Amino acid sequence: MQIKKYKKPAIFALLTIMLMVIFVFAIKYFKKATQASKISIGDITPDYSAFNNLKLSNIINGVTLPIKVGIRNFSPEQFSLSQIKIDIYSKENSLIAEQTNPMTSPTAITPNGQTFVNLNYKITSLNFIQLLKENGIIPDSFQVADLLTSWEKIQNLVSSMKLNLKGFFEAEGLKINIDQVV
Repeated sequence: MQIKKYKKPAIFALLTIMLMVIFVFAIKYFKKATQASKISIGDITPDYSAFNNLKLSNIINGVTLPIKVGIRNFSPEQFSLSQIKIDIYSKENSLIAEQTNPMTSPTAITPNGQTFVNLNYKITSLNFIQLLKENGIIPDSFQVADLLTSWEKIQNLVSSMKLNLKGFFEAEGLKINIDQVV
């Protein structure tokens, strides 16, 4: 009969411990979620050299545009970036270039710093010309054929081009939406 007497306090103690553990994990998750809001896109470095040797096949099929994308972390927490999907859109929100390389391994996002991720984008010549026009680098009358003959004249101007990036990345199980012009 004595054993039954101790069952209720033992169950109560076990439930209390379980609730405390759940509470501690909830606080840690809430803290991470709060700090995750301090992550954003930072500096980007597009490599437009793919347009240096344009051929007819590139104009038709498009080129791969590598871009180093900086992920800024303004929090004191380190995050592990496990997934990233960011595409380039026009000012009118139509898709210009889609990211072609998924992440193959997690990347650490340093606290109070910027970490760079190498992304590749498939962009057609028509979409690239649309970006150039939106950024005021070329006139509206510019055509695809003009890209072949005028690239040397405009390639120094593309570094000032703004890109509308939309998508998300996932860090520590938290999905962070991106909608930035950089």
